[in-house]
Amino acid sequence: MVSGTLGVFAELDSPIAWRSFETPTLERAEADGRLLFLVIGVSWCPYSQRLLRRLAHDVETQAVLHESYLPILVDGDDHPAIHTRYSGGGWPSIAICTSDGLPIWRGTQVDPGGFPRLLRTLADRPALATPATSPIELDAPSPDAAANQILRAVRDAYDPASRGFALEPEAAGPRFPHFDAIELLLEIGTDGDTTMALDALRQIMDRLWHRADGGLRRYATAPNWSDVHGEKLLVDQASLIATLAAARVQDPECGELASAVLEWTIEQFRQTDGAFAAGLRPAQVEVPPAWPVPALDTSILIDWNARLASALLLLAEATADREQHDRAVELVRSLLAHVADGHVPHRVRGGVARAGTLADLTYLAVAAFDAGMGEVSRGLVDRALADRRLPDGSLSDIPLDDTAPGLLRRPIAPLRENAVFAELCARLGGGYWETGREILEAVSGSAIRGGIMASRYAVAQLRTAGLDSD
Repeated sequence: MVSGTLGVFAELDSPIAWRSFETPTLERAEADGRLLFLVIGVSWCPYSQRLLRRLAHDVETQAVLHESYLPILVDGDDHPAIHTRYSGGGWPSIAICTSDGLPIWRGTQVDPGGFPRLLRTLADRPALATPATSPIELDAPSPDAAANQILRAVRDAYDPASRGFALEPEAAGPRFPHFDAIELLLEIGTDGDTTMALDALRQIMDRLWHRADGGLRRYATAPNWSDVHGEKLLVDQASLIATLAAARVQDPECGELASAVLEWTIEQFRQTDGAFAAGLRPAQVEVPPAWPVPALDTSILIDWNARLASALLLLAEATADREQHDRAVELVRSLLAHVADGHVPHRVRGGVARAGTLADLTYLAVAAFDAGMGEVSRGLVDRALADRRLPDGSLSDIPLDDTAPGLLRRPIAPLRENAVFAELCARLGGGYWETGREILEAVSGSAIRGGIMASRYAVAQLRTAGLDSD
């Protein structure tokens, strides 16, 4: 068994001969006339763990895999670009693919006992499924038009009864924290928008903040904010701190809450090298006691740490806390120490760095700029523009490689990271300002189709519109 993409799952005790997602695996599938059964999981997700445990005990599914498939397992924290292209909509992600890596079915979970039927259906009649195709090209709206439509979608998604957001106006759930949507409403600043934003923040603190042990749990999936997914990850704490800090002008209590969340985060996640760990072991009963997941995942995820650094700097500015500011600058410097030849890694674990994506580079460049390291930030921006700029002006998540397996050779321009990158360019000014405006225009088509999930684009458009090229 090769272990190129297995990551933390390399030592998994399973009768399934999991392989790595790489060219030799796809070539073997082609030679043997097999489909690919691709599972992408992460150690912090109890549902990833539950799926792998179920498969390890599902003899019938194992038989079908042995007959018609090559099973592939990917550690999504080590290889985020694979998840971007093959995601079934969450964690874990499952994709059934042709031997050349084109998905013909995707999902996140299958009912117990349903795998054999699904796998046999696709193996016997794969022509019924439609391989992934390039997105339909539509006339791109103006960035202003896209931002206005996103704002309408956010307002429509707000549910006064639950004080949360539904993905669709008529949907009963799920209701996530939706921090980008809250920040968009705060950015607009009308009385009604501010009320919605603050009410949603209060619900988050009442329903998702763990009163007994501290920490923000990931999200709730029911209208009454029940069925809470309890993972406590660094990125969620960072998002909460940043949003509370942004809301302090409208409600001073939010500033106090931001400081309390930060204090808990430092206590639980801070590492000796100045960076912060990725997350705490999930507390759900679905986590097998024997699963090799430590109480604290000490992996350094660059994008999550960088987002925390920017949140710390925003809060330090609001409170005039010099010690907090210095702590944030120290964090940024510790992250920059992992950058080699302009390449920003995604995860550093046990001294081993894994290749990063546009998210890692973008959020680190933003954090460096926030910390007063303008030249460093410009250097990272220049590297991204040189390596990842696509013909339409947007940025790919990874540098393109025609020899990469499957969909890794296809460009993906992640909307949120392109929006954040564009806003940073506008903040840098000069020639970068025009580049930022070009990026927003290039991804406006994706933004207008994204609804509430594209809220960060609308925030970037509003902020860049208020800046000029000087």
